[in-house]
Amino acid sequence: MAVIDGVAHSVLDAYRTCEFATLARDGTPLAWPTSPFRQPDGTLLVTTSIAFAQKALNVRRDSRVSLLFSDPTASGLSDPKQIFVQGDAVCPDEPTTSPAGLEEFWSMLFFRQPSSRAYTLPVVRSLTGWYYTRLVITVTPRSVEERPARSVALPACALPPGSPELARSWRHAAATLTGARELSGFSSCVFAARGVDGTIVLARTVAQPVDDGYAVAAGTRL
Repeated sequence: MAVIDGVAHSVLDAYRTCEFATLARDGTPLAWPTSPFRQPDGTLLVTTSIAFAQKALNVRRDSRVSLLFSDPTASGLSDPKQIFVQGDAVCPDEPTTSPAGLEEFWSMLFFRQPSSRAYTLPVVRSLTGWYYTRLVITVTPRSVEERPARSVALPACALPPGSPELARSWRHAAATLTGARELSGFSSCVFAARGVDGTIVLARTVAQPVDDGYAVAAGTRL
């Protein structure tokens, strides 16, 4: 049985997006919102345009990735459980240049993003072939964790709140984000860090600015 079979597929599939995190060259977790597709064999499919290839380059260097399904906007579900997935990813060097072989993925994407159907019109498609030139990332889940609906907390495997490592992490974030204090204006955000075992930890949380960075809420609810 695939690891992903341990959670409700109807919930996982209903999420329109998830946060997908890879490791940069220096080991920093980098997260992007994306629309994954669950395949029959239990793997998760993610694609990226060749114009935004960084996540693919990261995967080829270090296969460890994480995905957090935590924002149920437009899912049609009321307070669904969050789903946190850790796994290993592969991305071939050769990009795909047409929807062939990825029909179900594109069908899902067109359903979730109706405006993207314009790219299927013959005239438009003749000018925008780049839209279908994709790098395909396949994630094989190693562990799957269900979390309470709308919870905002750091999981037990993350660095403990108040630790020097966590404080340095947030000071770095504050130093590299333009207008970083604006982050506190959002009702929540996704925190990415390296866990005690070196893997990527993701958690939806609340950030409050302090003098030297951010304080992160743990154990609260939205």
